[in-house]
Amino acid sequence: MNKQELFILKYKKNKRLILFIQIAITLLFIITWELFSYKKIINPFIFSSPTKIIKTITNLYINNQLFYNILITLKEVFIAFSLGFIISFIIALL
Repeated sequence: MNKQELFILKYKKNKRLILFIQIAITLLFIITWELFSYKKIINPFIFSSPTKIIKTITNLYINNQLFYNILITLKEVFIAFSLGFIISFIIALL
């Protein structure tokens, strides 16, 4: 094998290792979040829990309300950013 092939093999191995570590960190975060919410170490009203979030999204999808709610949220975000831009622009002009 030449240097280029060795480099590519090492690069692919490192890429797989990094992906594995990223997935492990994400799973550890979600498991910790769920556990802390279940044990009420964090306020479950404010932070909820991953299982409740998944259940809510599933129920919204089953009742054909998920995309409607996403659309409403996007409209609200657009309005808020627009108002923020306009108000800050006027203040900057003054």
